Amino acid sequence: MTALTSDIAKFVTTLQASSVPPRCNFGARIGMLDCVGTMIAGADEPAVKLVAQMVPASTSNDGAPEIPGGRNLSAGDAALVNGVAAHVLDYDDVGMDGHPSAALTPAILAEGWTLGSSGEDALAAYVAGYEVWALLQELEPGALHERGFHPTAIWGTLSAAAACARLNRLDADGTTNAIAIAASLAAGTVANFGTMTKSLHAGRTAQSGVLAARLAKSGFTASPDVLEHKAGFMAAHSAAGNPAVTRGDWGLGSNWRLEQLGINIKRYPMCYATHRAIDAMLDLAAEHDLDPKSIDEIHVRIGNAQDLMLRNRAPKTALEAKFSIEFAMASALIARRVGLKELDDEFVRRDDIVDIGGLAHIVDNAHGVLDRRAGFTQCLVDGRQRILRLRANGIWHLHGCIVIARGAGHVDGVFVPNGAGIAELALERGACGNTLHHLRSRASRSRPWSRRRKSRRLPSSSRQCRRGLRAGSACARDRCRSGGCRRPVL
Repeated sequence: MTALTSDIAKFVTTLQASSVPPRCNFGARIGMLDCVGTMIAGADEPAVKLVAQMVPASTSNDGAPEIPGGRNLSAGDAALVNGVAAHVLDYDDVGMDGHPSAALTPAILAEGWTLGSSGEDALAAYVAGYEVWALLQELEPGALHERGFHPTAIWGTLSAAAACARLNRLDADGTTNAIAIAASLAAGTVANFGTMTKSLHAGRTAQSGVLAARLAKSGFTASPDVLEHKAGFMAAHSAAGNPAVTRGDWGLGSNWRLEQLGINIKRYPMCYATHRAIDAMLDLAAEHDLDPKSIDEIHVRIGNAQDLMLRNRAPKTALEAKFSIEFAMASALIARRVGLKELDDEFVRRDDIVDIGGLAHIVDNAHGVLDRRAGFTQCLVDGRQRILRLRANGIWHLHGCIVIARGAGHVDGVFVPNGAGIAELALERGACGNTLHHLRSRASRSRPWSRRRKSRRLPSSSRQCRRGLRAGSACARDRCRSGGCRRPVL
């Protein structure tokens, strides 16, 4: 039988940072930057605090920090807490039917910190983990969501283990064991969407990646054919029942999936399955200046898999509302936005939000997790005298979505980390190139996981450098001789 598990391990083991294509490095940087931002933004959420209370501070010199507070934890516990924080707002990036950065970044930062890894090593580990995830998903013709599995917790656990194995520089046998160990740690169900436990999926995924690599490093063993065996990981989780584990010619190291599939930055702190419909409703409301009181019905088309995820028809909390197409339509129509301010328990329970949400109906389900037809929105207005529609051709590319692939992409709103926390950067499409270049250059010079580098950053309240440049403008920082640059870090 084709040796899928060992072939993946050989790729991870032999991956050289110098061989990673520039756009893969760029995607990894953006994914990690965005993930750190969502960690900071989510750190004060109740779910994160509850998990943090469960893990003790570490007195060991090889611990890793809880972000952003800095409390020293064991590497596994740091990956757990930071992973929950990264995913709790459901604002982290998406790709491959899941959340790659929320699974990979907390594990890489925690393990990389303890090992003193370089930024170059961290990016290579991210790329290794992403490529493993993308291949495994490619080999499964079905959709894990439809089987009830959360892909972030399933593919992500093996990917995090691969990334941590790369950081630890395990040999091929050690990496095989790490991936195989992780195969018995992967777990997460769609039924828990809309609760605190969904964010625990990401935290446990990152923690399991650290644990699997460390166990393998210590000599712990596991099955070398865990992926391709007829009673193995791929067969057990397959929604279609026929994963292509014997295909061969995996394309690892030549067919770079990160370069093709990219990283998508969210505009709304909602399940990604709602985003096309939100875009459609916002466009309809703006184009026709809709009065919510005039609406009779709202018809939304989403895929079968999206319908499984968006399980909350009458949400009572902000967590539940993140997985409710009814709330998404109501917030977009009434507030003309769906942001963190609207993801509040009181707002979710407002009478007008509940009433408009009750007018939303799912019709004509499309197929597939990300069927491009999903998102069709129709409003019946004023006794059905007018029918307003927005079809998929108006929302093929999501508003606010960065697609790090083949140089394509556009941005309406992005979250990026700064010294004081998280800032929403509203971007005009024409200015995207300079801003993304700035993010890329900042990421290439930063090593947030290095304990030995002293930060010279000033508080982000300093809005200008001494040359008077505003945040978001072009900066010749590398050539600046004014001294003591005060430019805030994006």
